[in-house]
Amino acid sequence: MTTDGLPLAAPPESPPRPSGGAIALAGTFWTTASQIAPFAYTMGISFVAARVLGPERMGRQSFIAFAVLSATGFAGGGFSAAVTRDVAATLGAQRASELPALVAWVWRIGVFVGLLGAAALAAVGLLGRTPELAWYLAALAVFAGTLHKLVGSVLIGGRRFRVASMISLQTGALAFVATIAILLAGGGITGMVAVLAASVVAMLLLATIQVHRMLREEGAPVLTSGAGPLPRSMVTFGLAMTFPYVLQLIVAQRSEVFFLDRFSSDSQIAFYAIAFSAIAVLLAVPTAIQQVLSPTIASLFGAGAFDRIRLAYGRALRLLLLLSVPVTALALALGPAAIEVVYGPAYRHAGVVLLVLVSSIPLIPVSGASQALLIGYRRMRFPVVIGLVAAAIDITAAAVLVPRYDAVGAALANASAQVAAAVVALVYCHRLVGGVDLRVGSLTRMIGVSAIAGGAARGILVVVGGAPGLVLAAVVGAALFAFLGRAVGVLPREDAEWLATSSSAGRGRIIGRVSLALSRP
Repeated sequence: MTTDGLPLAAPPESPPRPSGGAIALAGTFWTTASQIAPFAYTMGISFVAARVLGPERMGRQSFIAFAVLSATGFAGGGFSAAVTRDVAATLGAQRASELPALVAWVWRIGVFVGLLGAAALAAVGLLGRTPELAWYLAALAVFAGTLHKLVGSVLIGGRRFRVASMISLQTGALAFVATIAILLAGGGITGMVAVLAASVVAMLLLATIQVHRMLREEGAPVLTSGAGPLPRSMVTFGLAMTFPYVLQLIVAQRSEVFFLDRFSSDSQIAFYAIAFSAIAVLLAVPTAIQQVLSPTIASLFGAGAFDRIRLAYGRALRLLLLLSVPVTALALALGPAAIEVVYGPAYRHAGVVLLVLVSSIPLIPVSGASQALLIGYRRMRFPVVIGLVAAAIDITAAAVLVPRYDAVGAALANASAQVAAAVVALVYCHRLVGGVDLRVGSLTRMIGVSAIAGGAARGILVVVGGAPGLVLAAVVGAALFAFLGRAVGVLPREDAEWLATSSSAGRGRIIGRVSLALSRP
């Protein structure tokens, strides 16, 4: 039996299988790719859109994209988390024969809630919001996106991280090229939304094919009759998760845009969207760890391995905090200058917004990991409390600050809600699992090294300036961080050895070597 807080290896007589740590680390890699790719594609598109559309029209397009994300999230509610958890728990309990009926019900629920979400955006077009056709295409994107979210959750629950990620990477790459072409051809906002809708439909078709393949690989029987009785546990859990999930979306999906749309201008929406997207890219790795943690904990919960849940949660928290600190230093030092260089002087104000949002970077992934733990434990009341607190802070602060400070006020509202939710969740989950060791010494060293490297990078940027200064500052900052991190040992040795062991094959060896180099002997 291993003690790394992850699933046990296969019995000796079974064919060799990757260890739990290797599966989780590989899952983190592929989930990181699927997390960062959409935002990277979006930012690449925004570089072109910023110059083709201008701040006002770009802000309008950002608002439509935000509406699609919000409607998809609200329609799916907590059912995506319920699907992931039930599939993982079913496989963990060795009941693969129940999967076909479960998947059939996933489709039924997805079609119903997807239609509800699509109707909301179609109504916006019917009410005359321009461009009208773009809103109808957005409604199609919501319907297909909601279905894909639930069907894709089956793959995540089955720990098919690579497969789920490749679907996003491949369709996203094609959509990226198509959107750039549409923009340069003068397709404008409507053309961009049309590509979005087509790409989401393609993702749904590919995810459906992969789910059927997963069922065959798990030896699940072919469903020859009806879906059978309603899986009450999934529905009950999904409904119970919906309220806290919706409350979480109010903060996580930048609901402050609604206040900007009401009290400010489309240009301010563009500034806020650019800064928010930059933060999402910076949080790709921490967010991936959080998403891999959710099915891992659900699987361990299904097997009754509660001690190993505590170990897995503790390691995830340490890695999330240690990763977030240098990311924060990087964003503070280079973020505003990078936005001005890439987007142009007309978008300089987005850099100020970014500095405000950066303050919440270290705690956002901690909140997500705690949410994953609560999902695995089926603790539904406390997420509601967390969501109510965060949503109340966010909405109240946005109502007060946005009319006065525009996009900066929206950023202040969001950051305040994120920090409050993370602190409350961390305290509760720490008590739930019986305490975790955060290795304060390593965290302190990481903060010091990151601050020095970030300060040096900022100094170089001030002296040189422009795109050359940005590149030079990034290289020097990274080199100084590596040198000082190796000298003082910013990673706990136990976690570095776990990373090295779990990534001992192929290209993953680089991760292990870097981890050991950054730890104390």
